[in-house]
Amino acid sequence: MCTFSSRQISGVFVLLVLVVAGCATSKTSVGAAGTSGNAALDFYPLLSGWGWAYDVESEGRKVLALYSVVERRGSVAVVKNADDRIEYLIQPDGIARREGSLPGDYLLRLPMVVGTAWPVAGGQATVVEAGREVSLSSGSYRDCAVVEEVRGQPNRVTRTTYCKGAGPVKIEMRVYNPMKMDFETIVRATLLSVTRPESGE
Repeated sequence: MCTFSSRQISGVFVLLVLVVAGCATSKTSVGAAGTSGNAALDFYPLLSGWGWAYDVESEGRKVLALYSVVERRGSVAVVKNADDRIEYLIQPDGIARREGSLPGDYLLRLPMVVGTAWPVAGGQATVVEAGREVSLSSGSYRDCAVVEEVRGQPNRVTRTTYCKGAGPVKIEMRVYNPMKMDFETIVRATLLSVTRPESGE
């Protein structure tokens, strides 16, 4: 069975969610109104002032994970979680992790419609659902899309639900357990609250 340290679990969420810490907000109903002129940022608003709080479950433990956008430099967004700083590149066709000055794996790629697919390290990402509504304890979210990343070594599947005007609201990673000959959920994150800037960029 695969086991992950707390730092590895934190790293998983930094890489998959890149969400940011902020003050808790009250429950809201989020509409499909865009947050910017870039359609990718509508699904993941990596803009100054945005923050996210997640309830992370792993191996029977729950941890509060806070993320915040601490800097924007042109097409680069910097997200902070505790002492970790992760950089993303906002591209015309989506949002990618930054590797040096170049884009690495894309978190999401336009258009956000079912069937859109792109390569990621060790596998492929695909939009498997679009236009759905999601209800969580933090609120109801409309116009959501689910991106599924399938990777090897170890064989794992990560499903991230991005909602317009909110960002990632759910993340689940399942890893293949050869002892059980089946996939089992090792990490699950659910949005508790989202902090929006007083005025949009």
